[in-house]
Amino acid sequence: MTLSDSRYSLEDVERTLRKHEKRLLAHPNVIYLAIGEKIRFGNGKTRLAIRVCVSKKMERGCQGAVPTRLRAINPDGSLADYFIPTDVEEKPLTLQALGIKGADVIDGSTRGSVGFVFRGNGGNNYILTNAHVALAINEEANGQPLFDSQNQQIGTIFRATPLLSTPGHIHSVDAAVAIPSVQTEPFMIADNPSPIVGYGEKDDFTRVFGRNFFYHRQNGARLIFQAPNWVATPRNVNVEGHMLIFINFFELTLVQGPSLPQGGDSGSVIVSDTGNGLIVHGLLFAGSGNIIGVMAISDVFSALGSVG
Repeated sequence: MTLSDSRYSLEDVERTLRKHEKRLLAHPNVIYLAIGEKIRFGNGKTRLAIRVCVSKKMERGCQGAVPTRLRAINPDGSLADYFIPTDVEEKPLTLQALGIKGADVIDGSTRGSVGFVFRGNGGNNYILTNAHVALAINEEANGQPLFDSQNQQIGTIFRATPLLSTPGHIHSVDAAVAIPSVQTEPFMIADNPSPIVGYGEKDDFTRVFGRNFFYHRQNGARLIFQAPNWVATPRNVNVEGHMLIFINFFELTLVQGPSLPQGGDSGSVIVSDTGNGLIVHGLLFAGSGNIIGVMAISDVFSALGSVG
C-alpha cells in the first residue's frame, strides 16, 4: 500500500479545479471532472490529481488536448508557486442505476439489495437501500411496503431522498431507509455474516492509494475495487429510463471479482476489512462496465436526517 504524496491537500486540488473548471469542460470529448490519485513514475508514490474524464482520448500535443498540469490556486485566490497534475481517463458517457434488473434481496420499485441493517439515533433498527430500489422516480416515501425476493414483506419505507425527473435538478444522494417488519440484527450486512464495526470518513476514499473496497453478493461472491475518483462536476446517471444528474459521489474501478457489477447490485454497501470486522464506507447506486458509483456513507446519513 503506497501513501499519497501530501504536499497539497484535497481542498487545494478542489480549489484549483473550480478555478479551471469551465476551461477544462470546454475541451473536446470531456464529460466531467473528478479528483483522484495519479501514480508518479520513478518512485511509485501517488499524488492527488485533477482527473479529466473523456469519452475518447486525444493525442498529446494535439490542438485542444488537456494540459498536463495546472497552476494551483491559494486560499485567497492568488496563484500558488506549485502545480496540480492532470490525468486524462476514458470513461463511459453515462452510468446505469444497477437496480433495474435482477434481484438479490428485495423487490421495491425496481430490484436491488439491502445494504445493511443499522441502529439509528433513537435505538430503532432500519434497513438501508437505494431510493430508486424502494420507490419510483418522483415518488415520496409514505409507508410503502418493501418486499423480499420471496414476496414477503420485510418492512415499510420510512424516509428517502427524492429522485426528481425535473430537468437540470442536481442529485447527490440516492438512499432510502425502511422500518423492518421482520426480526433483524443491527450492524449486519444482509448477505455477509461479517460484523460491521464502524463507519468510514468521506476522505477515506482518497487518503490512501491501494486500499481495497468491496461488496458481497447474496451468493457469497466478493467484488473488490480500488482507485476511487471523487466526481466534482455533474454526471449523468440513467435511472429507470430517466437521465438524472448526480454530483459529489465516488467512482471506483473493479480489480478483482467473478463478474462485472450488474443489475441487482444497487443498495450494496461498500466496505473495507479491518481484520476484526467491516468498516462501511459507502452505498452503491450505479455502474457501467468495471466502474461503480458510490455515495459516501456520511453523505447518506446526512441526507436521510436523524435516522443515522
